Amino acid sequence: MVFVVEHETLNLFGVLCFNIYYFYIMNRLTEITPKYLDEIPKELEEGVLYISEKYWVAIHLCACGCKDKSVTPLKTIGDSIGWTLTKINDKVTLNPSIGNWSSEKNIGYHAHYFIIENKINWC
Repeated sequence: MVFVVEHETLNLFGVLCFNIYYFYIMNRLTEITPKYLDEIPKELEEGVLYISEKYWVAIHLCACGCKDKSVTPLKTIGDSIGWTLTKINDKVTLNPSIGNWSSEKNIGYHAHYFIIENKINWC
């Protein structure tokens, strides 16, 4: 009987691991599209980096697919705190990396990636 319980536990563990892998690995974005606006909309679209140069902020939904908002204040001239936004033609790079270490939805989960020339590079 102990063997059966352990076997069932292993099966449940395997299913849980697969579901986590599928959600957090298979639903990851690999690219993001910059959209320049004065005001950030209330409803955000997945795969879009909303940039307000008026308010010096960039906001997007987490690239892992969890739908959490990732808010990155942009550096202004003379600031030492915030993210640097580099624009070359229609490509953007945010530096440093983006981290989503905790949220109400995903306790303990974290996502960590760079946005380099509209590509999402996972750490």
